[in-house]
Amino acid sequence: LSADDRYIVLHTGARLKFSRWPHYIELARLILARTDSKVVLMADDGDYRAALPPDLMDSPRFQLIDRRLSFDQFDALLSFCAGFVGNDSGPKHLAALRGAPVVSLHLARNNWSEWGQENEGFVISRRAPCAGCSIHYEPEECGKDFACIVNVRPEEVYQTLTRAMSGG
Repeated sequence: LSADDRYIVLHTGARLKFSRWPHYIELARLILARTDSKVVLMADDGDYRAALPPDLMDSPRFQLIDRRLSFDQFDALLSFCAGFVGNDSGPKHLAALRGAPVVSLHLARNNWSEWGQENEGFVISRRAPCAGCSIHYEPEECGKDFACIVNVRPEEVYQTLTRAMSGG
């Protein structure tokens, strides 16, 4: 990335593996197809590199970061991004505090109005009859296959990101 690049960070990680939104690859494709922004996909496990299709890996506007950055590098990456999409995680909170337009994806297990982020931004989840389940350590307790996050579609996230980036 150079100082003049407009880029969007997609952060796939979260402390609870079952709380990770599974559609970041599709979202990256939408962003690349519909904007002139670069996409930085941050993954904290090696699964993404193997799963990435060649059209993404070959794009000069796509970058995968699947290693730990220094805090200064990470902070700068979030501070200067044009937009940020991530799970309910610490990096999402840091991006919001740094002023990035943030879209965060949350399970419906917690009150996301309370646990959203500082400043502006959007939280996306699905209100399911089981919302507020408070599942924390036993993912097999979810009898709905985490529909509250899995059923959030990439198009909805893209539209919300577009709205967040336009100040809306």
